[in-house]
Amino acid sequence: MNPRQDSVLHLGLAKSYSWVWNERKHNLVEWLKGGGDLFRIKGKTGSGKSTLMKYLLTHQNTQKYLNMYQGNSKVCAYFFHELSELATQQESSITGLLHSILSQLLELFPPFADTILPLYQKYKSLHGDNVAWPVNLLKGALNQMSHETSVTGNLCLFIDGFDECRGNRHEHLEFLIEWTRLMAKTSLKVKICLASCDLPELASLNANLVLHQWTKPGITDFVKKELTGAMQHTISMDLKDHGIVISKLVQKVVNKADGVFVWAKLVVEDLVLGLKAGEDEAALEHRLSNLPQHLKDLYAHMISKIPDANLHIAFKYFQLLLRAPGDTCTMNFLQFLMASQIPEKAIDSSQPFPERYFLPHNSEPAILEKLGVMREHLKEICGNLIQIQPRRHASYRWQATRRENVTFIHLSFKDYIKDDDVKIDLEKRMSPRNVHPADKLLMASCLRLLKTQRCYVPYWVKRRKEVYQPTEETHPSQKLVSISHEVDRSPWPPPNESYQSDKNSVTNSVTESSANDNENIDDDDDEFLEELNLRTPDNTITMFFNYAHNLESESILGEAQTSYIDNLDATLRDMDARWASSFFDHRTRNYIPGIDVLCLAVCWKLHLYVEGKLNERKLRSHNIRAHKPPLLYYAMNPPGWAHEPVDMDMLSILLAAGEHPGETLYNEEEETIETMWDHIVRHYLRIGSAYPLDGWQDVLRLMLKYEANPVQLILQRDGGSASIMHLLIDQYENQYEKATQNEKDNTLYFFIFLLSSKKYADGLCSLQNSGGLNCYDYAESISSDIIKKSYTQHFSATPKLLQAPGDIDDSSSATPESRPRRRKLINKDSATLPKRHKKS
Repeated sequence: MNPRQDSVLHLGLAKSYSWVWNERKHNLVEWLKGGGDLFRIKGKTGSGKSTLMKYLLTHQNTQKYLNMYQGNSKVCAYFFHELSELATQQESSITGLLHSILSQLLELFPPFADTILPLYQKYKSLHGDNVAWPVNLLKGALNQMSHETSVTGNLCLFIDGFDECRGNRHEHLEFLIEWTRLMAKTSLKVKICLASCDLPELASLNANLVLHQWTKPGITDFVKKELTGAMQHTISMDLKDHGIVISKLVQKVVNKADGVFVWAKLVVEDLVLGLKAGEDEAALEHRLSNLPQHLKDLYAHMISKIPDANLHIAFKYFQLLLRAPGDTCTMNFLQFLMASQIPEKAIDSSQPFPERYFLPHNSEPAILEKLGVMREHLKEICGNLIQIQPRRHASYRWQATRRENVTFIHLSFKDYIKDDDVKIDLEKRMSPRNVHPADKLLMASCLRLLKTQRCYVPYWVKRRKEVYQPTEETHPSQKLVSISHEVDRSPWPPPNESYQSDKNSVTNSVTESSANDNENIDDDDDEFLEELNLRTPDNTITMFFNYAHNLESESILGEAQTSYIDNLDATLRDMDARWASSFFDHRTRNYIPGIDVLCLAVCWKLHLYVEGKLNERKLRSHNIRAHKPPLLYYAMNPPGWAHEPVDMDMLSILLAAGEHPGETLYNEEEETIETMWDHIVRHYLRIGSAYPLDGWQDVLRLMLKYEANPVQLILQRDGGSASIMHLLIDQYENQYEKATQNEKDNTLYFFIFLLSSKKYADGLCSLQNSGGLNCYDYAESISSDIIKKSYTQHFSATPKLLQAPGDIDDSSSATPESRPRRRKLINKDSATLPKRHKKS
């Protein structure tokens, strides 16, 4: 399911698909009863393919005809969606499809779990439990199921929007067809019903059903209903003549629509305006004749009708949806309202927590009223290019202000408005008026939500007593739910006639679905708690920092969002002085006392903000090393944060500002005090290939430039110790058994760099590990050839970029005889070994 399907279904067209059960018109029923492996539905963009697929999934006839095949038939489905609501774009990838098929098969046929268990255990042992399966493994698991003989029955898989699948669609379809053939040899027969637009990759497959050739009756009913309904609101006194006009218009609209529902919907809404104004037949036909027949041309026509004075407003709304979280083009209506405000106004000296949430203009009735005004405003400015629709899976317990989404009328409009030529034309028409960057509007909207809406207060905030103990006069919907207190379980909408009558049309469209949700209260409560306690508040803070990062990095000039970030910090500190530590704990499951907003800014790579704050602290003579752990810790992508290469720019900013590799932090896992240099070396030379190690040489060399101690012994998990040279030998020989040649070369080059440096070579080569071996003896003990290779390539093959100018000993030769002289073995106690500290 996806928001686009829900939008189409709200046209009231689902019932118009009853013709699909007529066997005389096509062979769908025959295929359901026992036809071939694949049934293909083809249709133009906007012709209602998703609506038909959902209709087939929910109609009882589908199951009835499938059971006529051999009985015991099961159904599963997957809807591709390019405007995926997931940041991973899972709904638009073959990975998402295969994950969904595998998950549904395991749920429908539990014996398959034993079949793929060995694959799961092997992958888990190599990559851990929380790593998503790659495509090849998913395909292997599905093919493995063809060897399971204990599962019997039939499975029909409905796949919608295959044209929105990313990647090589021809290859993806070949796998699916081959998989059905493999399964045909087992006791479980699989067939696929596939819906898509006309694609070159599918040219070799004949379409079993061309949808836009069969939708004329449905469009006729829809157009007639809409135009007839408009007559109830017309200013015309001559209703008889208009009835004749409507009959003529219906026929003309249906013919020009050529089976495309979206085109008919946009055109009808334009004709409705003329009918309400009492226009005569000639004027209405003139409206219709001026509307382009192709969908993209119609979009251009509708945008051209927006007055230049309002175009900058419409452009702002289009950009907001294009930059919606996760590239979804779908946004909560409440956040959309907040994002439409002047961003600078989000920074104010608002009332303190919690009083600000009970101000009249922040109350739920006041916000509902504003949403109603916004609904009319969107229709006036954007026509029907932007739609408001009930939020899918909306819990009946959610506030009414959060039950609707805003999105484009159709996927094709998103593609149209993103076109560079279209954007240039719009900007020319808007000149010289400028529009705030969408990222800035969305960042400010996150700040507004946290400051004005009680439902966005993070659950981990240490609430004051009066917040979660309202007076008797307070309505149940105004309670702030704390995870440590009983959840309010009163039904929604509340049984209060006076309160209900105050609501405007914003909630009317969800009342029916809310009542249905009451039938499954336990599941709904689980979803409500997940939304309240996990997703909404912290995602709002996360989105705020993401947009702040975009504004720093994507803009041509770049601009630090200092005032917004400081205001966010002040707002959340007013709720909980330790909010940053709580937020960090929530994201990483690692609670560190004393974290502040600067630490989070380092994690989010906000270069300009961090640099400005560090310079400000220097001027004030503040101690910039007051953080525990040091700021360098957060620049190294701390455990639980994003697994990505370290940002060298951020690392350089911190080191230049006075952060030092010798600063200490407490390693809670191993109960030791270690330096940042120790931590970083362990991170790169001991963690393993599950973490991205791109640019690790640059990180270590930068730390050495800023006085990192290269002869510091590194503590091992087993309690022993080793130098950086020992760890490089391990990395080269043992730790990366599956390492590429490039990874081995990188390790070798860094080994050469240390060995060739006057600063480090003598001390490093004489250091012993806990086994009493220096790096030469250790390499020999494990039969490593890294020493031999390093001398062979000492000068001739070492890349210049890896040689530190002035550090290379030019007087040394490239022969093993000239290698640094081995010093007398040193005692373990004399090494610079960090002291171990046990927990108190």
